[in-house]
Amino acid sequence: MAENLKEEIRYLTKRIEELEKLVASLLNPYKMSAEAIAQTNTLAANYLTLLKLYLQHGKVTPEILLPDLKDPIAGEIVAVLFEKREANISEIADELRKRRGKGSRATVRTKIKKLEEIGAVEKVEGRGSRYRVSTELVNKWLKLLGLVK
Repeated sequence: MAENLKEEIRYLTKRIEELEKLVASLLNPYKMSAEAIAQTNTLAANYLTLLKLYLQHGKVTPEILLPDLKDPIAGEIVAVLFEKREANISEIADELRKRRGKGSRATVRTKIKKLEEIGAVEKVEGRGSRYRVSTELVNKWLKLLGLVK
């Protein structure tokens, strides 16, 4: 009798394990759907953030992160560096000339110094004087867009 009971317990244990596996496999599509819904919600929230920025500022550009920066040329320099990743004074001035019709190296140099002081741009270590948007500003931009937490 004890042997029958042990055999019955083994059988029931095996059946419970099979049922657990079956339930887990049945839950998989629901878990995947929940993840997809969460991703969709995140994308929708990010989209609404972009719309809000556009409605408030008339554009969605990195200069939004620098509300105290009233200088349109400095803002354009930040935009150039966001697009080019890094550039020297001459490259920035050339790009400003393309965009605005004018842009001198002296003006760029002055604006870059101010942007460095406020932490918007940083000098790239290595050859020559090359500049890029500061890591801090890039991270703020990515957070604003909802691409990082």
